[in-house]
Amino acid sequence: MEVLPPPPTLAIMIRYLIKHNIWKLIRHRTVLGIIIILSLIVSTFGVLFFSGYFSYSYYDSIKGKTSSLSITITPTSSSQDIQSILNTITNLSGGSINSITLSDGAINNNYSDGNAIPVIGKYSKTEEEQLLLGRYFHEGENCPVVLLSETCASILGVSNMPLSETLSLADKQFEIIGILFHSDLAYILPINYYMDHYTANKIDVFFNAHLEKESLRVIQNLPGVRNAEYSEPPSPFLSAEFIPSLIQILLIYSFTFLNIILVIQLWQQSNMEQYKLYYCLGANLGTITTIASMQIIFVSIFGVLIGYLVFLLLLPTFTSCGIIYATIVDCSVLVIIISAIISLFSIIYCKKFTNGLRAFRGRS
Repeated sequence: MEVLPPPPTLAIMIRYLIKHNIWKLIRHRTVLGIIIILSLIVSTFGVLFFSGYFSYSYYDSIKGKTSSLSITITPTSSSQDIQSILNTITNLSGGSINSITLSDGAINNNYSDGNAIPVIGKYSKTEEEQLLLGRYFHEGENCPVVLLSETCASILGVSNMPLSETLSLADKQFEIIGILFHSDLAYILPINYYMDHYTANKIDVFFNAHLEKESLRVIQNLPGVRNAEYSEPPSPFLSAEFIPSLIQILLIYSFTFLNIILVIQLWQQSNMEQYKLYYCLGANLGTITTIASMQIIFVSIFGVLIGYLVFLLLLPTFTSCGIIYATIVDCSVLVIIISAIISLFSIIYCKKFTNGLRAFRGRS
């Protein structure tokens, strides 16, 4: 009677997997291997890129959706009067101010000419995260420097690395120190410099707090205040901009992971004869599931990391190509999430896939 060799151990099967299954994919199934790797690279790139775009659209939908206070001040108000108003608002809001904007209050919808773009003074806690290039204002800065929105830079024709260039505004020279995405269509100056050199007719304040009626009356009665209007935010999740952006990114993610699933399924189907051989030699379904899952995870994570590197290499070119990307997205976290989803799917799919081998042993 012929003596059969003992069933291969998991360690032997793993070594065989690395030396044979993946090597066979690269060497003997080159087209399939290229399709799988390219699919993972493109899918990873797409998730990272469109996540930045979704963040951009989402920020647009929630921008300014905090409690707001719009104050009209008298033209004769001095910088000391304005500072007193701002100090009072800060105290009454519990120090929760997100941004303060000073302007002349004029409304001009014709921005095709750079001379028509308004000049504002601004303080913001979060706007530094919107930087595409350069730096934000230093705390208490009172110098002739200016920030531009990406649209403003485009109108002026200074989208490509304009930092340290000089901009002339009403016979005053300003150094361009940065460009912001999704910011005010204006020449943005440090708020202290604006108070000392420009006439402010309006103050817009956004903060994360509820303002009581008594506090509003205190503000309305301050010297230099002509009128004060207070409003609280609607839900950003009901905005017309947010829902289409959410649907778009969900569809992109769905098609991305469907693409990954299909190429992985194609690869596993091509390995079916190999798994049948393992099963005939006595390997249990758990061992085969481990082998199948590990080879998918190994190749998938390799493809995801290559896609991540490609994205990082191309990221600096987005601005020069006129593409606005929200760099506040943490791409490394997204890479971990993508890898975790693929790994989880691999384990679940391979367990279900290898269960189909039960019937094969019965027939054999």
